[in-house]
Amino acid sequence: MTMADGADVTAATAEGVPLAANVVDGEPELERGEQIGRYLVIEKIGHGGMGVVYSAYDPELDRKIAIKLLRVRFWHEDGQARARREAQALAQLEHPNVVTVYDVGHVGEQLFLAMELVDGVSLSAWLGAEPRTWKQVVRVMLDVGRGLQAAHDAGIVHRDVKPSNILVCGNGSARIVDFGVASDADSKTAAQGAGDAEGATEVDVAGTPAYMAPEQAEGQATPRSDQFSFCVTLWEALYGYRPEARERDTDWLSSDSSGEQAPPVARLRPHATTAAPRWLRRAVQRGLHADPDRRQPGMKALVAEITPPDTRARVALAATGLSVALAAGLALSLVGAEAPDAARCEVGGTRIDQVWNDAARGRLARAFAATGRSYASETADKMSELLSRRSQTWRQTRREVCRATWVLGEQSEKLLDRRMRCLDRRRGELSSLVELYTHDLNPAMIDHAVSAAASLPAAQECAGITDDVTLEPADPALRDALAGLRAEVDRQTSLRLAGRAADAAELGVGVAARAADLGFAPVEAQSLIELAMAQSAAGRADEAETTLGRTAIAAAKAGDSRIAARTAVRLVYVVGYEQDRRTEGKLLQPLAEAAVLAADGSPEVRAELRAELLTARGGMAVYEGDYAAAHDDMAAALALFEQAWGADDPRMGQPLNNLGVVSNFEEKYERSTRYLERAVDVWTRGLGPSHPDLATALNTLGSAYAGAGQLDKAVATYQRALAVSEAANGADHPGVAIVLSNLGIEYMRMGRLDEALAHYTRALSIREARLGLDHRRTGMSTLQVGEVLAEMGRHDEAMARYRQALERFAKLPPDHRFAVSAHLGLAKLLFATRDLPAAIETFERAHALAKGNASHASLLPDIEFGLARALWDAERQRHRALQLADSARTAWSETGASAELAQATAWLANRR
Repeated sequence: MTMADGADVTAATAEGVPLAANVVDGEPELERGEQIGRYLVIEKIGHGGMGVVYSAYDPELDRKIAIKLLRVRFWHEDGQARARREAQALAQLEHPNVVTVYDVGHVGEQLFLAMELVDGVSLSAWLGAEPRTWKQVVRVMLDVGRGLQAAHDAGIVHRDVKPSNILVCGNGSARIVDFGVASDADSKTAAQGAGDAEGATEVDVAGTPAYMAPEQAEGQATPRSDQFSFCVTLWEALYGYRPEARERDTDWLSSDSSGEQAPPVARLRPHATTAAPRWLRRAVQRGLHADPDRRQPGMKALVAEITPPDTRARVALAATGLSVALAAGLALSLVGAEAPDAARCEVGGTRIDQVWNDAARGRLARAFAATGRSYASETADKMSELLSRRSQTWRQTRREVCRATWVLGEQSEKLLDRRMRCLDRRRGELSSLVELYTHDLNPAMIDHAVSAAASLPAAQECAGITDDVTLEPADPALRDALAGLRAEVDRQTSLRLAGRAADAAELGVGVAARAADLGFAPVEAQSLIELAMAQSAAGRADEAETTLGRTAIAAAKAGDSRIAARTAVRLVYVVGYEQDRRTEGKLLQPLAEAAVLAADGSPEVRAELRAELLTARGGMAVYEGDYAAAHDDMAAALALFEQAWGADDPRMGQPLNNLGVVSNFEEKYERSTRYLERAVDVWTRGLGPSHPDLATALNTLGSAYAGAGQLDKAVATYQRALAVSEAANGADHPGVAIVLSNLGIEYMRMGRLDEALAHYTRALSIREARLGLDHRRTGMSTLQVGEVLAEMGRHDEAMARYRQALERFAKLPPDHRFAVSAHLGLAKLLFATRDLPAAIETFERAHALAKGNASHASLLPDIEFGLARALWDAERQRHRALQLADSARTAWSETGASAELAQATAWLANRR
């Protein structure tokens, strides 16, 4: 099977048949068993213009991968240097919709890339397999858009978005593959490989002409040219043909009547649909505009524009630092009858030793150590400690449940059976997590290890069951089938808790289908709630909403009040928070509260469910800007989480962090620091002092201290964050540069200019090397170095840095805050050195960019006062100078900037 466009393919085909070989210019072919670095070749699976792709085996991590060897014409120094830069950038990009690059290296003089081996079919093949609705097409392309946005944010331009470079997996998700990591030998200029997301990169005319933006055909590959190619691909997927010149024409696009016309049906391919709504067609047309500036500002805006209004994607949690701690669904499993004596109750508790023991603990430690992460051993110890506690609690709970019937005689045999089945599920869930972390570990899972162990449903929940309804069928064959399904549900839970939500959702679709076929509602409800949780965690809120509707029906049929309650709570979160449909979310809240009140189980179970509901409601309040209401809901949730989990549970860090963030929004910094200090303490003890998540928490706490004016504490906290980040991620990681920059800001405020310069300079060096010269953060660090040099009186050096910063901001919109700040700083230096004509010119430029822009309100008074002084001293437009100074004084009076206000007042008094 060969891909439609003959492009490079980094995926196994759905049929499992290797792609046909294509020998070009005597390219060397590799045979099965040959070695590329540490990888062993299995077979050739694809070829294209840039290289040949093989499936291979990685013996160190025991997994199959894809290896791409660049073709001979890319062996030249510039091509390989650029390919290495972009491959290294891609290797830093971990996104579910982007094929993962694991490694880059050489075989002799030939460059190779080691990548994820993805099982999927091209978009063209997927479209041709059966008729697709416009919503199915959009769902796939939304995945592609999110992947491109992640790449653009990392400074990577794809350059060749088209159907054959989009893989659709069996679960309907999509991955973007074959980024343009090689340039032709005649390329105009080697790319930096990490430009700003709004910037252009001079490259050879690489790509596929039928999908190429006009500016890319002239050698300018940008994120907006990727947007154009994306829209050509989406148009073709919706309507069955690529848009013609008339449909890209500016006048036609701006015409209301023409813009409402449906594409001609006669040209539609069999897989296409005419049902795409008008709003979607208009959104795609905007992305097809010949003028890049008339397209969307970025992929994020385009993704939002093409998302169906009734299923809007959730706002990223990282944007607010908020999270809803929603636990796994409860389920049941089979267990044999217990002998009626106390001795058997004691022996039964030892069954947990088959799951968690010294041998398992050793396997876990070795698996973590093999990842090479600096904090792996510490994290393995923390996880082992939690698993040991879970094991001991299981043992004690099982013994007490057994004794309640056979020794104390205070529990019916039916209720014993219910509780024992529940305990067997808890054992299965623990077993599945241990198996995953000891035999299927990838390095990224280490970051989730402690929270995964802490989030396993507690054995004590089983002792709280009061309903003794028998939930098992009489047919032994059916019981065996259900036991197998329950084991797969346990696997789903483990994958989700380990941060592999997409894998959990993919597995869950099949499990839920088989559970429905068996027609046994209790297990169907268990499979569906876990599927919904995975879909939600994977960012597929619309799918989760649909699944939760099915879960509610299955839970009602099964008479499972706990799954019913969890379903209702999750529905409020998915609808009201993830999809920001707050009106509907609020309507669902009373139903969820009623379901929680009716739920069978322990007080801890109800407390956790109630806390989850309050957290979801608080999140909706944040969206509405009602931070006081958000704080009240989240504070109540915190108390309930503590009741359910205990004060020292590592999961307590997240609700504490939520409250710290909300308090920052309210500018109540002292309260924020109290929450964040406790969050840091909980995470330090629970995750360990070297865990990378702690660096993020410490950085947030440092900002809270700075907001409260506690600069010494802010510096000390940033220094601790720096040490953790360097140890976990390496001294040249971009995350280290963020902390260095924050430290520089505080040293500037404290007047410690030498230290500020040292930290700013180091941050700049990291960003130049890792992000590229044209990245906006690199430009920001350049500007910061200029600011501290100006403060030190080193005017010539400072002016050179300001001018360099403006060059590096060239790809940003001209009125971007960074660019305006650079103009302002340069103008002040020119005024200080008495170059009044140049100062006036630069102040005027900054004033023109800032005037009328609400986001520059804090900069405008400084610009106006500086321009006023320059005009006055140059004896030009003195009446205007007085007006500008008066405008600045008024603005500073309104904001309470006392020092600036006094300066402007004194200056005006001496000139009137």
